[in-house]
Amino acid sequence: METTKTGGVPRHVAVIMDGNGRWAQKRLLPRSAGHRAGMNNMIALSEKLFESGVEYCTFYTLSAGRKSSKDFIRSSVLTSAKTCADCRKRASNCA
Repeated sequence: METTKTGGVPRHVAVIMDGNGRWAQKRLLPRSAGHRAGMNNMIALSEKLFESGVEYCTFYTLSAGRKSSKDFIRSSVLTSAKTCADCRKRASNCA
């Protein structure tokens, strides 16, 4: 793990997101609700990481090796795009 010169806080954190669809299914929600919840958690976590001094964070949200339906991929990409657009709006308001 690469850390800052002062030590203690990693410069880069990577997260593999998994189980959002299963989380939703256990609650009798559509899988897309789980993906939205996962994206909301991604935003909250990234804000905490940056507040803690982490410089970079990477979220692995889709696996190239996974057999996914076209609807799942379309829904995931649209949710990701909306989340990124919301993040950009929030970041521009902070400047």
